Amino acid sequence: MSVENIRVGSIVRVINDAFRFFGYQGVVVKIAHDENPDGPVGVQFPTWYGRIFDYPDPLNSVVRLDVNDLRVEERFDEIPLDVFLKRLFGRMGVWTVNRPSYPLIPGDTECMHEGCEEKAWFAILVNVFGAVTEFYTCPDHTHYHGVCCDGFPMKKV
Repeated sequence: MSVENIRVGSIVRVINDAFRFFGYQGVVVKIAHDENPDGPVGVQFPTWYGRIFDYPDPLNSVVRLDVNDLRVEERFDEIPLDVFLKRLFGRMGVWTVNRPSYPLIPGDTECMHEGCEEKAWFAILVNVFGAVTEFYTCPDHTHYHGVCCDGFPMKKV
């Protein structure tokens, strides 16, 4: 792969099994052509990967890697759903996860919030007393993501 295929903001996975970061995903935060021996691509890993950090790379640091050690990916998908939900909603119990019966097609699917006719761009998770439900929303209604509440004001179908 060449550096042209990686951009700031790209989600990448480390594919070189010689590194402690092997298999983990991060976000490209800089690309520098400064002859750094570790490589030109500066990657920052999510805080939930805290167990992989140690000297000399503390949590939230930027780790430099070579483009040949990385694979560009679509999204963060490493963290198991149950761990993600526990971190998102804290101690509130989660007994079930409900998903819509149709896939999100960003910019084509309609926002599920009542009274909204905008297109949905995001999949959010809302905890209604332990029943976590995924909703597709426009940017204006993403503030419900991670909320534990009595219910999401959803359109009648």
